[in-house]
Amino acid sequence: RAEGVHRANLGGVLCSLGSHARAVDELTAALALSRVVGDQEGECARLGSLGIAHSCLGKSTAAIRFYTAALTLSRRLGLPSSATHFANLNELLLADQRRTHQRQSARSSGSPTHVGAGDAGASPRLEA
Repeated sequence: RAEGVHRANLGGVLCSLGSHARAVDELTAALALSRVVGDQEGECARLGSLGIAHSCLGKSTAAIRFYTAALTLSRRLGLPSSATHFANLNELLLADQRRTHQRQSARSSGSPTHVGAGDAGASPRLEA
């Protein structure tokens, strides 16, 4: 369990430093360790952190998958982190909707259609 926590912490630091791909590697390893030892609260936290890292990489589909898994597990376990996972998922879905709307508006007006991942809105909420 301790190794999983340390790898998760390292993943969080890497994500904060902008090394999102490396963070995903560490968080994926931490998730596997949480599952092996049956640490469901740790699993839930790692799923949420993977959602954040994928969101920062601009991988919305993967981020939604991890946020949804974290939300489902946290609700099943009755964890207070459900609110954070729901907020992150909601924020990402709204940002995707805004990007889609911007692309559609740009197409109809003849403007450039590039909207980058950095335009997604506020940063996801990090868990302790």
